[in-house]
Amino acid sequence: MKYLAIICLAGMLFTGQAYAQKFKPGFVVTQQGKKVTGLIKQSTVIGGSISCTFKTSEEGNPKTYAPHELKGYGYDKATIYESHTVRFLDVVTQQQTVDTLFVEVLVKGKGSLYHFKDNRPTSKLKPWQSNHHFYVQKDNGDLQELKVKGAYVYSGGLKRVKRIKTYLGTLNALFSDCPAVKSLINNERVQLRKYSLMQFISSYNQCTGGEQIIEGKSADLTSQFGLAIQYASSTIKFSGSISDRLNSSTSQGVAFGIYYLFSLDRNNRLFGQVELNYSAQKYAISHKDALSHSSQWDLGVAQIPIVLRYATSNPKEQLFVGAGINFDFRLSMRETLSESYQINAHTASIGASTESFRGTSSGIIIETGFLTKIGKTSRVELSVRYNRNAGFLLDRQAPTRIISFRVGLGF
Repeated sequence: MKYLAIICLAGMLFTGQAYAQKFKPGFVVTQQGKKVTGLIKQSTVIGGSISCTFKTSEEGNPKTYAPHELKGYGYDKATIYESHTVRFLDVVTQQQTVDTLFVEVLVKGKGSLYHFKDNRPTSKLKPWQSNHHFYVQKDNGDLQELKVKGAYVYSGGLKRVKRIKTYLGTLNALFSDCPAVKSLINNERVQLRKYSLMQFISSYNQCTGGEQIIEGKSADLTSQFGLAIQYASSTIKFSGSISDRLNSSTSQGVAFGIYYLFSLDRNNRLFGQVELNYSAQKYAISHKDALSHSSQWDLGVAQIPIVLRYATSNPKEQLFVGAGINFDFRLSMRETLSESYQINAHTASIGASTESFRGTSSGIIIETGFLTKIGKTSRVELSVRYNRNAGFLLDRQAPTRIISFRVGLGF
């Protein structure tokens, strides 16, 4: 519990620092068309469409702009917003409303695609409705929303939902001059989802030979493989009735593995990581009985941790906290038994002892650490982890607690 408290305290401190660092390099475009570079306050998907907070330098005073005060804004090499007046359904009043908002640019070209997420309560949505709104534009024409209409219908005494893909008609009216994308519409192979629409509009721009800029995904988003090494101290802590027979034991050693790290948001604050590690664990177990015998357990263990991390905003040097689940698989097991008698002692190698052990185990992980860039793409991470799992003993009164110090290199 002492180690757990230390990790949690460090995590709270790091998270506090994360909230203090909220600005990223970016720019605003004034109503006169002038581009001014500086720092943009990071925002949520909903908040980014309502306002933009900008300052010209670290020491400058931030100013918040409404959509009608700018032509647009953006983060460097990442998401761009333009100011547009759009029409959409207000699910609270169930009436069409008109508002000027910052809409996210997903694709910009002869055919353009925009998106925003409204702040209306999702509880008011009908099954065919969404608070994500997509708009298309051809050349410099008006923005047209892509919609699905729906209704409840009754058949055989049962209520069903009927959906009408009216957005296919909108796409057909605007982009049917390209036979390749027209076939996608006719075969209903375009979904009202972000990446399906981005692929469609991008295909149209390629078909017509127009230049385009594809936004929607930050150039700074991390997705990389890496190698890791960690020093771990594993303790089997017997409790309950089993503690009357066996003493707890600790194994210390080095584990090796590979991992895949990927960013989950445009601001590179939220990460996921999946790993595959191998460790050899040795436990010296002493038995509390008249024979005074002991045994050594040699285990070969494959571990698959799945971790969610939250990091500070500095892209070069990030502190992070994380939590997740861990799945362990016993690859090998050998028990060496030693018995001490009054006259002599002998040791016997029993081999794989499968009667009292499970093949799998699972548990929880919490961690905190430091992630830094080396060069343009490589990353080094240092972290400390606490892992508690059920262990491999069939008797569940013997959980395993692991404290590990980890070094990873991503490339």
